[in-house]
Amino acid sequence: MIKPNPGFPALLLHRTFVLFIFFLTAFKCNAQFSENDIDDKTFFIGKIETMADIEKLKTAVAEDNLQAMLLLAGAYLQGNLVYKDSAEAVKLLELCIKKGENSILPLDLRRSQAAIARLMFIAHSPYMKQYGAELFSWFLADAKSGNTKAMLATGFIYREGTAVKKDSAEAMNWFLKAAGKKDDAAMELVGTMYDNGSGVAKDSVLALQWYEKAAKAGNSSAMISLAIKYRKGRWVKRDYEKAFELYEKAAKAGNVYGMAELGDMYLYGKGTAQDDEAATRWYLKATEKTYPPLAMYRLGTFFESGKAGIKQNYSAALNCYKKAGNNGLFRIGNLYEFGKGAAPDMEEAKKWYQKAVANENITGMYWLGHWYEKKKDIDSATFWYQKALDLMTKYVIKSIDDSEGMITLATMYENGNGTTKDMQRAIDYYNAAAELGNEDAKRKLKELVQ
Repeated sequence: MIKPNPGFPALLLHRTFVLFIFFLTAFKCNAQFSENDIDDKTFFIGKIETMADIEKLKTAVAEDNLQAMLLLAGAYLQGNLVYKDSAEAVKLLELCIKKGENSILPLDLRRSQAAIARLMFIAHSPYMKQYGAELFSWFLADAKSGNTKAMLATGFIYREGTAVKKDSAEAMNWFLKAAGKKDDAAMELVGTMYDNGSGVAKDSVLALQWYEKAAKAGNSSAMISLAIKYRKGRWVKRDYEKAFELYEKAAKAGNVYGMAELGDMYLYGKGTAQDDEAATRWYLKATEKTYPPLAMYRLGTFFESGKAGIKQNYSAALNCYKKAGNNGLFRIGNLYEFGKGAAPDMEEAKKWYQKAVANENITGMYWLGHWYEKKKDIDSATFWYQKALDLMTKYVIKSIDDSEGMITLATMYENGNGTTKDMQRAIDYYNAAAELGNEDAKRKLKELVQ
């Protein structure tokens, strides 16, 4: 095994981190590769399973494929089917930089989820800790000389507090300078800073203006930020058609989060006709590249219930939920508790509910309370029910349109979980969820009427 070269070239560190920063600015924007890039989805998500995959990458490297260089570098950094070899990874990154010298950031490469993952290894390596201050001085000098991407990198370093004291106002200063040079990622970041009141006074009007500028310049992350505002009616009049249009543009630009959200618009019939099959198509398309939690969660529910033309398959549901982030955890607990796909296993269910709670999932708190209630531990059940009720009430108000949260609250008021039974409040929450297109809420209301 070749040991890492202690004399790691400073210039390589500089440019590698520059690449990482630039990739990070578009981490939500997963565009399709160009025809010269590897288009196999196995490689796109960086999943290398056989030596044949390694050989395919090596062949692509020999053909000057930049993406293959990054992916093979990742394999050496991880020790995935090759000996872990940081020096070899560095050589590949250096080659990638050299070959891409005239255009350090091809758009398709910049938006590659796999490239982000690989360069994050470098960003978190001891090399970056060792050379961080020196790198910042280079970025700052380049930024002052008018280099747009260096301005972005400098802004990120100030915003995150890496290699320099955290300073959101100074970060905003550099993002504004880069935005002034027509950089769409910078425009979106300026919108985000105004949106969150980070480094500047919170200003909804300016946030919307910058999101609009970035979206018009083709930034799909900004399209999604705008779509959320129109969907929720936050700062603007609620307009589902406009939200649908923006999600669709982001999805067609290759943004997997846009694809997942577009699936939800079809699922709930917002801004378009309700269409389960169209929703499924967009969820599946999103998962061709990576595993967006929303898409995996929705597909999991489809497999669990046998919906939208998908045959009921509890094993597939379980696999989807495992990739669905926090919301998938309590769903896995449900599968074990109710014996879906196997014999009921209350102890295993509890483990998954506890995992959800550890991740501050409010619905997981409700289900943990439910678990304790079934075990006749009323004190513990009441504790978790009341905590879930309090947090979910605040969350539903803040989210505006989380219909599943509304159903959880309705259920708690209907059954008196952690509170006094209140059928009118339960019906109000079911109605609110139904108005947002939630079919489960609609069915529940019919049951209550009967």
